[in-house]
Amino acid sequence: MSLILWMIGALVIGMVGFSFHYGNEMTMVYAPLIHASLEIKLKATAAHMRVVEILSGDSAKKSAVVWQRLDEADWYAQAMLSGGENQEGVFVPLDDPEMRRIITDVRRMLEKFRAIAQHRLSQRETSGVGTEIDRHYDELYTVFIREADEVKRRLQHLMREDLRRFRAIQIILLLLLVVMFAIREIAFSRFEWFRERNFQDLQTTNEKLECEIQERRRAEAELILTGERLRNLSNQLQTIRESEKTRIAREVHDELGQTITALKMELVCLEGDIGRNDQESLTNRAREMRTLIDSIFTSVQRIVTELRPQILDVLGLCDAMDWQAMEYEKRTGIHCRLSLQREEIKLDSELSTTFFRIFQETLTNVARHANATRVDISFREENNHLVYKIKDNGKGMDENQVNTRKSIGLLGIRERVLSWNGETRIASSPGEGTAITVIIPRNPHVQNR
Repeated sequence: MSLILWMIGALVIGMVGFSFHYGNEMTMVYAPLIHASLEIKLKATAAHMRVVEILSGDSAKKSAVVWQRLDEADWYAQAMLSGGENQEGVFVPLDDPEMRRIITDVRRMLEKFRAIAQHRLSQRETSGVGTEIDRHYDELYTVFIREADEVKRRLQHLMREDLRRFRAIQIILLLLLVVMFAIREIAFSRFEWFRERNFQDLQTTNEKLECEIQERRRAEAELILTGERLRNLSNQLQTIRESEKTRIAREVHDELGQTITALKMELVCLEGDIGRNDQESLTNRAREMRTLIDSIFTSVQRIVTELRPQILDVLGLCDAMDWQAMEYEKRTGIHCRLSLQREEIKLDSELSTTFFRIFQETLTNVARHANATRVDISFREENNHLVYKIKDNGKGMDENQVNTRKSIGLLGIRERVLSWNGETRIASSPGEGTAITVIIPRNPHVQNR
């Protein structure tokens, strides 16, 4: 912007300087030349009048003045051709060919005029008024005056041409000045526009940075909260693991241990019966031992099924969910309505186990917290995603309860789903029940599970 202002100032100063210099140069060139053209005409006219006066018999007039005026006229003509200087100024010759031709003709006319004047003054008795030479003298003078006027007209023409060029240059400079002002205004407006846009960009960037800072702070808070939840989940899982170990040990001790102890006692009794050779007693003992062994197999099968249902590996996820729902109804009295897409859903073992554990965990949460009498369960494939949804008609919960750090069951479900790049949605409100939706991609490409 400062460069444009400097250029405008320089252009204004240049216009003023150029106008002053050009006008002064035209004055210095043309003023002396116009004066010279007038002097040529005046000097020749004075010489002509002096010749006429002398020929008229005026003895007071001297012929020397005639030659002096003609010499002066020729000097001015020569100054216009080659330059010169006197007390009146400096004469700068012009390079215009037409102008130089006219002045050359004027000088020749002066020479002719001088020759006739000399002849008339030397032959006064034969060159008086009305003679042939007098008429020729007048014609020559008329032609000379016309040529002298032509010098003046040519000078005026050259002056007009120079003035026209001078005005054209001034107009061009003025247009340049206008263009420079226009460029300055455009540049100023563009500068203002860029400054405003940069200011808006800075504001937008600042707002984005503030949003990013707030987002980072939220992410940090979420990381802290997630870490705390994971620690709680880890503690809870450790507690559950120890509880499961205790339960399994108790069941093995109470059921298998007692049954095996009874089987051992039957074996001891069998040994005694064998010694007495009591066939009826041996038969009864064998029957009792077979019953105890069947009981052991039943207990072992039940414990193994609770640890991992064999039906999940043999028949698949949907049949395992059917079986688990029936067992759940028998155990809790909560009615389960299932809508399962059984055809063309083939999952690998890990993903099937994940959905089955999520299914078990959601049923457990309903039994523990919902006070529900019915659950609706659906499982299907939609848009290359596996969608599992369970909704109960229980008491529901508010948003704080949904997001509380103590919701270990919900946190466990979320963590299982996140390990498969999935999404968990929980919708609940007091008195309206709870709906949990789990969405996992068909091909999750999970790295850490």
